[in-house]
Amino acid sequence: MKEKILFLTVTFLCLFISCSKTQNNDNENNKNEIKDFRTEFIENKSSEEILNDFNEASFEVKQKLWIEKMDHLLKQDFNSDIKKNIKIIKDFIEDFGDKDKYQRFNEATIKLAESIPYEDFYLMFESLNDYNYSGNFIGKNKVSENFIDDIAKLKTSYYIGGYSDSNMATARLGCNCRWCLSELYMEPTENCTESSWGCGFLFLQSCNKRG
Repeated sequence: MKEKILFLTVTFLCLFISCSKTQNNDNENNKNEIKDFRTEFIENKSSEEILNDFNEASFEVKQKLWIEKMDHLLKQDFNSDIKKNIKIIKDFIEDFGDKDKYQRFNEATIKLAESIPYEDFYLMFESLNDYNYSGNFIGKNKVSENFIDDIAKLKTSYYIGGYSDSNMATARLGCNCRWCLSELYMEPTENCTESSWGCGFLFLQSCNKRG
């Protein structure tokens, strides 16, 4: 009788261990198979290819990409103030055009630009690639005062969906509009068209008006 009980016990344990391993393998495979939209969008692409595909995408796709990038940033071990301001940016992108949320978005972006080095700010908010924070920022340079000043002056109408003008003259100039970190930054003095590298903060800005 004891031998029978021992046999059944050993058999049960073997089956339990085997099932557990199978379940763990299935979970790991499922985890590897599930990729978010942003990861699939940027996978195996150069920075130039990502920008080109982004510029050709619909606003809804651009919106989804940046929401997922904000979700990625919110998983990093930033302090509570930085996370709070990233969450405000995400909330505005989700409800684009909301004037009340825009004001909070504007203030949150200024606070982040004042507290995060240029190099890190660029990787966080001008790139769709992952940014992994390990307790310290990698950059040493400050975001320029001109950039921060442009943030403060930026009008809600600069954002996609926030403008409508059927009488605009033919665009004369390629630009990336106001408050952008790129070395190619220029503020247009006349009507313009979006450049190939995108337009404005998060590349979600309209490029047919001046602020």
